[in-house]
Amino acid sequence: MKKEKEIVFSSPLAGEDTRRAGDGNEKKNIFCDPLIRATPTFSRQGRRDNGFTLIELLVVVLIIGILAAIALPQYQKAVLKSRYATLKPLTRAIADAEEVYYLENNEYNSDVDVLGIDWPEPPTETTCKDIDCEYSFNRGYCSINLSDGEKRIVCGNAPTSADSEINYRIYLQHQGSKFIDLAGKHACVATSQAAHDICKAESGLTAPNRKTTIYYW
Repeated sequence: MKKEKEIVFSSPLAGEDTRRAGDGNEKKNIFCDPLIRATPTFSRQGRRDNGFTLIELLVVVLIIGILAAIALPQYQKAVLKSRYATLKPLTRAIADAEEVYYLENNEYNSDVDVLGIDWPEPPTETTCKDIDCEYSFNRGYCSINLSDGEKRIVCGNAPTSADSEINYRIYLQHQGSKFIDLAGKHACVATSQAAHDICKAESGLTAPNRKTTIYYW
């Protein structure tokens, strides 16, 4: 009996291990699926997990550090400028009250209760020496200096003058003969670069015109 010729059916379907021959015998599928062949295999070391690599994390940290280095000084300067802006009207109010008191009594007074100052917030501490007084509050301080020759009102951005980064000064109209040229002048005193930038903008000067920290105008 003549043996029937074996016929092999190749199919694009993946996953079929065998195909039927014409005589009923099984024949291994010789079709090669290109999709299966094209599927890449990954070793244990090269496989991507659902996470970040160490290099990616380092890049992110580096970018955050650069942004912080740029933004933080600008933020600190903006806060300092805001504090300085709130000190100016208070300094002017005390100086105006002093001039009114002088017209009535022919002298100045460092007692703010006598001057009738309306504080934005009550002072937390008062320190007086001779006729000079310093009043501290949460966001700054103000001092009335009458005994050192330069009769002035000073308000700064820290609770004490020693910690102040910037302060605003108004020199009273009635000065001693040694400091008569300061009468009615204003000054901005800076102890940091951000404060210097603010004082330059306030005074219109490019550098301090007294010592290394004081801008007079």
